[in-house]
Amino acid sequence: MLFGEERPEDADEDAIDKYIGMELVMDAGTDFERGARIVKRSKDDEGRPIGRAHSNPILDSRSYVAEFADGTRDKVTANIIADNMYAQVDDHGHQYALLSEIQDHRKDGTALTEEEAWEYRGANKTRKPTTKGWQLLVEWKDGSSSWIKLKDIKDSNPIDVAEYAVANRIQDEPAFAWWVKSVLRRSYPQRCRSL
Repeated sequence: MLFGEERPEDADEDAIDKYIGMELVMDAGTDFERGARIVKRSKDDEGRPIGRAHSNPILDSRSYVAEFADGTRDKVTANIIADNMYAQVDDHGHQYALLSEIQDHRKDGTALTEEEAWEYRGANKTRKPTTKGWQLLVEWKDGSSSWIKLKDIKDSNPIDVAEYAVANRIQDEPAFAWWVKSVLRRSYPQRCRSL
């Protein structure tokens, strides 16, 4: 093999590299995180991949190119990727997105009206437990935003949603009225005596 000739294992390395194609949230400084995708290995001036793999992620010196949501690219090392990757999964290995803030809300024609929101159980009149027809616009820590059904975000972030509902004066809407007060009372018992 001649000096500088590509080794067969180098050619296939990118095809089986576990980090290439990975999407994660990267810390970009003070209180700011950005979504990134690992697109390829970084190479030196002669076209050779930078760094060496190691079974211990802390000692893995490989360098990669990360492409951020805004199109910019930056070099990151394997140990930084591993650190960010492990910080974004739960104990079962499932990835999760971190909520930054709730930005907006909307309801469609399927949302219950105040008249439709009640049901009778014998002589008792109770609110129907429904979130049908409501969505919230959520900004994630990586800077992306998406519309999420109320039923999905209510269970994962009940306090954030309840606080948003009160701040935006929608806590008495049928999709919120049956649960917001109880969440806030449990979370802030001293502040919510008047609820």
